[in-house]
Amino acid sequence: MTGVAFHIGGLTIGWYGIMIASGVLAAIGIALIEARRRGENTRHIVNMAQCLDALGHPDRPLDYRPGNSNSYYCNDIATL
Repeated sequence: MTGVAFHIGGLTIGWYGIMIASGVLAAIGIALIEARRRGENTRHIVNMAQCLDALGHPDRPLDYRPGNSNSYYCNDIATL
């Protein structure tokens, strides 16, 4: 077994990447459900997920937001 799930053009998608992405999305989903249950602001969960995503891309500045340059992105450390 090669570990390759499928190809999209020249891009190879592996099972390991699919499992990591599934785990991250499940964790974000569970955190959102728990935040709603506790009556907390769910936007904090989304902001934290975006900040952690930005940390995974060191070549990208922390204030990078595709499509919306007016909203803050990883600037409010208190939400973390």
